[in-house]
Amino acid sequence: MEKTLESLNGLLSKLQKLLSLHRQLLESLRTEREALLGMDVKKIHEAALEKQGILHQIAFAEQDRASSAIEAAVLLSAPKDQQSLSNLVLLAQSVSLKVSDQLRSVQQALQLLVVRIQEQNLSNLRLVESSLQHLEQMKKNVIGESDPRSGTYSSSGQKQNAPVQSRLISTEV
Repeated sequence: MEKTLESLNGLLSKLQKLLSLHRQLLESLRTEREALLGMDVKKIHEAALEKQGILHQIAFAEQDRASSAIEAAVLLSAPKDQQSLSNLVLLAQSVSLKVSDQLRSVQQALQLLVVRIQEQNLSNLRLVESSLQHLEQMKKNVIGESDPRSGTYSSSGQKQNAPVQSRLISTEV
């Protein structure tokens, strides 16, 4: 029983580490958005590097968590097909209600953070895609205006009045 409680506390500690890393990732995504809105290339690059570092830390912490979860599942005699964190939380109630509640709380916080991270990342992606569309349109506008082959002369060598097309440049971000 003592070893099981120790294992569950170790799992809780690793989940709290993951929670901390996910909070850092969310903050990094928010910083990245500010850099994107400010069109600060240096800050965008720094945010991308920071995000990459945090993702590597999350991957290592997740591996550590998974091994702790397997250890706790074995000590709780959980069947192989029922070794999810949700099932471990339920099984942990027989050992310690306090630890079980803490595990459930951290799990819910992690799930919420993952949803927020996905939303923020999607928002950043849409911002980048929108910016790329605006740049592409600006490129077309500049190339279209400077293209001398707009049918200015007829086949007989006489100058034609080509219809002038208005070109609008969006200032949206």
